[in-house]
Amino acid sequence: MSQATRCHGPDPSIEELQAENERLRRHVDDLTRMQETALAELRHRVGNHFQLLASLIGLRLQQTKNSESREHLLQLRDCVLSLGRLQTQMETTEGQGDFGYYLAEQAALWRSLCAERKIALHVEGEDVRVAAQKTVPLALVVNELVTNCLKHAFPAHTGGSIRIRLKRLDEGQVELSVIDDGVGGDIGGKDQADRTSFGLTLIRALTVQLDGSVEIETDRGTTVRVCFLPD
Repeated sequence: MSQATRCHGPDPSIEELQAENERLRRHVDDLTRMQETALAELRHRVGNHFQLLASLIGLRLQQTKNSESREHLLQLRDCVLSLGRLQTQMETTEGQGDFGYYLAEQAALWRSLCAERKIALHVEGEDVRVAAQKTVPLALVVNELVTNCLKHAFPAHTGGSIRIRLKRLDEGQVELSVIDDGVGGDIGGKDQADRTSFGLTLIRALTVQLDGSVEIETDRGTTVRVCFLPD
């Protein structure tokens, strides 16, 4: 009874294996570069869309005479421009934004608004890298908080101060605080008893997107603290 004989081809040499590994490595590098190029192009286009949207709001502003409507449009335009600056920063930070740097850049706009009301603005931002999916809700939170300070904390244009802090906490968490020494009371509400104001509802909804928590104190002004994990 004959026994079947298995036939094997020649085993690949070390040189052949190294060549195949090099070919695969180059292929992976090419795919990575293509992905990075596509992502950069996408971010660039999104940034252009922010600029276009801001321009459209500006055109609507020119046609609007009602003072309250103009105020809302100005706030919307400033928010869109703020997000555009954040998007531009994200183009060069490999998917994570230095939010302390963003706050420093945004402070120029806030200070121009504060100067009209004799309000001093202070920004204390550590170098904190925030994941891309959290930068937009975080930017919206801080812009909403500063806007509410300007609108409600100093009703008689009596002057005061707004302080923005960004710092790391224990266990990897980050805390964003916006503090004013104004009249106190709830965020975004004309009545201090109004716990359902749009501003507060928006901030809580955005904090959920950050998987974080929000704490509000209204003693001697208003302090809002938002804690979250940056990644």
